[in-house]
Amino acid sequence: MAIKVTTPETKQDVKPFPKLMKNQDGEIFYMVREKYGLPLSGDEWDFRENNFADFYDTPHIFTDYNEPITIQNA
Repeated sequence: MAIKVTTPETKQDVKPFPKLMKNQDGEIFYMVREKYGLPLSGDEWDFRENNFADFYDTPHIFTDYNEPITIQNA
């Protein structure tokens, strides 16, 4: 069973935390506050543990994620 989430394509104001954001590499994060969140995609993250990452000392640039997401079992 797949779940499809879509967002409207209208211009939106900045969303409050928690929210989905992406970095400059296109990786998606569940951000609970500014520069602190849980990676949901990407190759460099260890997904075996639910480790939140602190991005205060890294050059990551985050923007709100406003695209559709599909969640399904492989």
